[in-house]
Amino acid sequence: MSNPVEHKECYGTIFPNVKSHTPESHEEGKVFKVDQKKSGGLWSFGENLEVDIEEWDDCLQCHEFESCYKLSSAKFSITRLS
Repeated sequence: MSNPVEHKECYGTIFPNVKSHTPESHEEGKVFKVDQKKSGGLWSFGENLEVDIEEWDDCLQCHEFESCYKLSSAKFSITRLS
């Protein structure tokens, strides 16, 4: 059995967790922040999308960026489906 890989605390958190279903919620990831609004029974992103460029630049410098981005994207996609 191999030793588990240790990751930074922010690993896999580039995008926000949009799973929470509270009206007018503001969800934050390490880089992206969005407002969610309920419209006609469906959850959607509001018009407010924020990008923290300093955090993005920090992510780009990380040696785990590729795998972190893939994990963040997968988590984001899966939570949007459910």
